[in-house]
Amino acid sequence: MASKYHFRRYRLSQNHPFLVALVTEESDENGKVTISGFNMTRSVLYVLSRPNKFIKIDNPNPEDDAECYVCVDALKNKPIKYFSKPLKNWSLSEEDEKTIDELVQKKLK
Repeated sequence: MASKYHFRRYRLSQNHPFLVALVTEESDENGKVTISGFNMTRSVLYVLSRPNKFIKIDNPNPEDDAECYVCVDALKNKPIKYFSKPLKNWSLSEEDEKTIDELVQKKLK
């Protein structure tokens, strides 16, 4: 079963990983594609400087076991050109997917 979420690198945040929650495509003549979701970080110091802005998740990168955090402030409708291609083999745990479902409901719907 494919997850409804995927991960990309966000070029505007020094290529930090980005949890993609929504991909929208407008059907006007420009065919604009935008991405919405949440920045991620492994920086414990950054998280400690703003602890109410992050939630801890299991690291979705199968080749990394460092602690991982998702910023609860959503980025909305950013052009797809600012993102890498989807990262292969990255995935959320079932428990984290439920947490992100709730976050999406609060911040993006």
